[in-house]
Amino acid sequence: MKKNILIIVLLLIVAGLSVFIIYDKTLKQEAKPKETKKEVKEEVLDVTSQEVLKLLNNVNLLAKNNHSDVYYGYLYKKDSLKAEEMDDDLIVAIGVYHEHLKCTQSWDEKCIKTTSENPAGEVTIPAENVKKVINEILGDIKYVNTDIKSVSCSGGYKYNKNDNYVGIAPACGYAGDSYDFLETKIAKAIRKDKSLDIYVKVAFGHYDFNENEQSNNSLYHIYNDFNKTSEIYKAKEGIYDFDEVLLNYADKLPLYKLHFEKENDNYHFKGSYKQ
Repeated sequence: MKKNILIIVLLLIVAGLSVFIIYDKTLKQEAKPKETKKEVKEEVLDVTSQEVLKLLNNVNLLAKNNHSDVYYGYLYKKDSLKAEEMDDDLIVAIGVYHEHLKCTQSWDEKCIKTTSENPAGEVTIPAENVKKVINEILGDIKYVNTDIKSVSCSGGYKYNKNDNYVGIAPACGYAGDSYDFLETKIAKAIRKDKSLDIYVKVAFGHYDFNENEQSNNSLYHIYNDFNKTSEIYKAKEGIYDFDEVLLNYADKLPLYKLHFEKENDNYHFKGSYKQ
């Protein structure tokens, strides 16, 4: 009988210790500060700020270049485009086109020279200048210097053994003609930690030139896709107004997110994504 009582007492002691240990652990767990996920601060940016406009302009210049039947609209042709997946000639074209505009818009004689073969002028752009522009826009991206296709009405640029890009100075005609065009409008810009996203509404346009000036029937057409299969608006020349398109048809225009990431204190383009 005493033996049974002793066993019962021992069992009660063990059970009590177990309860105490569990209770003690529970108290200690509750006493520990709970781990919280680091909140990413979101900053809505002014879409008219120089920072936002420059970042968009850097990648949008070539996309809006309707003198290029190859690179025109490159940001918006597909549902997504990652910078790391760009072909070498597209990467080079982004850099060359910036330098091409800098040279030809001011008609800088340092880079435009007349030759017997090209009396209108030959444009020479050092590859090191192109690299600087590419690094500013795309960061430290890998590419190989290569010829590029059309970037102006005079064609593209050839990469030569002197480490230069050489092309013919543009000699565009001024006669009326039909052409495609892009309209873009920044909807919003958001900064999060080390990333910056610019959301852009895009309209794919076509100007249909009518040679009969007296009829005044030249038309502007707006589509919501790159292949121009779905027209959402049209207006005669002199009446067309993109602000009217945005006011009445913005919900029918596609929205693209242009993603930038901060590296070494500068934002670099990383991709375009249809929303």
